[in-house]
Amino acid sequence: MKKTSWRLTLSWNYENESKWLNEMSDKGWQLEKPGLFRYTFVQGEPGKYRYDMEYLDANGEKRKEYFAFLEETGIEIVGQLGNWAYYRKPDNGKPFAIFSDTASKIAHYKRILLFLLIITPLEAWFMAKSWVEVYRGTHDASDMAMVILLTLAVVLLASGILHLLRRIATLSKNG
Repeated sequence: MKKTSWRLTLSWNYENESKWLNEMSDKGWQLEKPGLFRYTFVQGEPGKYRYDMEYLDANGEKRKEYFAFLEETGIEIVGQLGNWAYYRKPDNGKPFAIFSDTASKIAHYKRILLFLLIITPLEAWFMAKSWVEVYRGTHDASDMAMVILLTLAVVLLASGILHLLRRIATLSKNG
């Protein structure tokens, strides 16, 4: 039996997504395919797998080599969504985490942060441009919903940047 779940996830809180995937596994739902807000699960043995995920920086041949290395260690690549890779490993009673040391966690957060630092100014530019058009009267009332959505997106992305900066600072201080 298959099941589709819809869920909004935030890249800077990817640990929550991994936790949710593991909770689904514990209930007998194993991830078959990740998607943008949409996840497909197959019913199976409860707790069979442990899940984790990673924002990749490698492309092409480097990514293939990295995936081959992971598979040699018993990690299965369940799927990819853009640069996000979803992994699972048979549950052996031990926690499964791609990043086991502070330096690799910080590097991972920095990859996510770089992505957000690229897209947030672009979103902010579109938001500012839209607000100027609203102010000048060149937008009609039906466009106002888009302006509000762009504003919310910029606020959300900015909060993600702040969250990641705090996580990096905390890990650096404690690491």
